[in-house]
Amino acid sequence: MPDAKDAATIPAEAYGPVVSERDGLGLVTLRGQPRASVLAAKVDEWLGASLPLEPNTAVQLAEATVMWLSPDAWLVVLTSEARGEALTAAIRAAGGHALASSHGRAILRLQDSGARDILAAGCAIDLHPSAFAVDTCVQTLLARMPVLLHRVADQTFDLYVPRSYARSMRRWLAESA
Repeated sequence: MPDAKDAATIPAEAYGPVVSERDGLGLVTLRGQPRASVLAAKVDEWLGASLPLEPNTAVQLAEATVMWLSPDAWLVVLTSEARGEALTAAIRAAGGHALASSHGRAILRLQDSGARDILAAGCAIDLHPSAFAVDTCVQTLLARMPVLLHRVADQTFDLYVPRSYARSMRRWLAESA
């Protein structure tokens, strides 16, 4: 692992399999009542699945991931920015509320056999598989930085951080690994 005084000067490949940035995805924040006909119908139509209603859960689909943020908010992560813009337009045209927010967050993928231990070093959330299973998501602080943490697979986590924190988060992950 390289000595990272400034993680921005180190190419992503230098981190090895530990951390990578996921670019080009469409992020859409949905707000509304989950059983409201406009919101539920458009999500079902576009994604072929219902919004997750259980707190801190996510649904992974072929073309999207939908994460519960609060009783009336979800983050939809689509395979492209264009798909995110199209979903936003469709929901707005139908009279629902959606906010395209793809430029506000960086998405870092932590994929490593020690990923849980790396995250546990800076997070107060119980990340044991019995408490934080695959497709669990939570908004929390990681190394004192705001993050939406999603367990994608057994040893894979996606971290949604404000873009302004991305460099600091990459540095912290590299040093913690």
